[in-house]
Amino acid sequence: MSFYTALTGLNAASTDLSVTSNNIANANTISFKRSDANFGDIFASSALLNPSTVQGGGVALTSIEQEFTQGNLELSANALDIAITGDGFFPLASKDGSELYSRKGVFMLSESDQVVNSEGHTLQVHPLGTNDESNFNQAMIPLSVPRVLGATPTSSINIDIQLPKNTDVIGGAKYDFAAPSSAFTGPLVVSDGTATVTLPGGSSYGSLAEQIAAIQGVAGGGLNTNYADLAFTVDLNQAGTGIEFSYKQPGVTATDPTLSQNGTALTSTNPVVGSATPIDPDDATTYNEAQILTLYDDAGEAFKATVYYQKIGNDVVNGANTENQWKAAVYINGELAEIAGDNEDGTTNLLTFQFDSTSGDITGLVGNTTIAPSSLAGRSNPITLTLGALMHTKDFEIVDQSQNGLPQGDLVDIGVDNNGLVVATYSNGEQNFAGRINLANFTSAQGLRQQGSTTYTTTGESGVLSFGEPGSNGYGVLTGGAKERSNVDLTEELVNLIAAQRNFQSNAKALETSSSLTQTMLNIRG
Repeated sequence: MSFYTALTGLNAASTDLSVTSNNIANANTISFKRSDANFGDIFASSALLNPSTVQGGGVALTSIEQEFTQGNLELSANALDIAITGDGFFPLASKDGSELYSRKGVFMLSESDQVVNSEGHTLQVHPLGTNDESNFNQAMIPLSVPRVLGATPTSSINIDIQLPKNTDVIGGAKYDFAAPSSAFTGPLVVSDGTATVTLPGGSSYGSLAEQIAAIQGVAGGGLNTNYADLAFTVDLNQAGTGIEFSYKQPGVTATDPTLSQNGTALTSTNPVVGSATPIDPDDATTYNEAQILTLYDDAGEAFKATVYYQKIGNDVVNGANTENQWKAAVYINGELAEIAGDNEDGTTNLLTFQFDSTSGDITGLVGNTTIAPSSLAGRSNPITLTLGALMHTKDFEIVDQSQNGLPQGDLVDIGVDNNGLVVATYSNGEQNFAGRINLANFTSAQGLRQQGSTTYTTTGESGVLSFGEPGSNGYGVLTGGAKERSNVDLTEELVNLIAAQRNFQSNAKALETSSSLTQTMLNIRG
């Protein structure tokens, strides 16, 4: 009996040594969880035996349990190294499709762009629903992070702009007249052959600006009806030394304007009737402002488009409004783009805008303009140009500009936040939400069956399996670019090793003694 008892003690001590040695050997294994060997007394009893005389029969291994306590975190340069702080396991799928769970968050991208560990197990996630939240009602899928993000062709452009109020009209007729004298006895007459504005004789003005204000009817209060009927505007010339007449619409055919004082005609320095001037990208005198856009075709190749803005009218009377008028043209690779929409000029493919001369607000709604596919080599779908928040102000300014369309992008970075959201960043500046890593948990993690040093499967004793987002109640948080070290305390394990060694030696001595006694008894009987 003593021999058997000592033998069970020797086996138990050997098991304890093995468990302790395994803990020490895996002290540097990422996310390894130390184990404890638990033993129980072998005790045989019977109703016929006197309890005070029953002796133990040795020792037996009852269980080897793992301690799922937290290991220290270690920073890593690998973005797909993910550590769990708190409760939870990463859900994995083996190559044969079986479900596995692990605390080891050392991942990489496979050739098929799936997130896997070194054993080839794929990290599983729930599909994302609205607001990038996990849909726990759907089956889990492998987490994939594409190395290459396909090109996105440009389909829409949104531009908010301010056009300059104080700029020259291009394409309209202009007449510069010398300044009349500030005081005169006869009338000052302005005429285009149809409408006439007359300032009575005997009038006196302190400056040329006052004269012009009187011609415009400002001095008399309100807009002079006769002035509104003129085909041209009257204003200071650019030098500020004379009067400039400009036709309100380019290409207008009307009698040349005349200006007379005291019955004597004043001669214009440039009585040339102009016509509508086509916008020519190669001639900067044909447009006032230009805006360059970078667009992308179906293959993600970049090409340039330019919007040219030309002022075509100043103080144009349109119904009840006095307007400043502009037109715009879109050129792509030096070719005038074909456009369609509410603002289409069917013959010239030009956009037109009207602005209130006083407030600068646009009069009438500017709708979307569609650039036809035929204008863009390599494109099968049109581009919609949206001009919004147009204003007529002092300076040209692009208030806001946004558009879609991107070239092909290569993966440059992966980020994982504390709540498990995986964000992939590409060389084209695009960021893509690849998925959200959820954690698995069990009512009794001690019941999991260990499959490897850091992977586990469920058993009937592991309890109910549940999933939750990191950081939610009962689930730990994630740290990207970090590893969870083992929870092995080497000092404690070395002490346990010494104790197990002494126990082994003691049981070996007991076995030796029992064997010696048995041999002695046999010798005596013999």
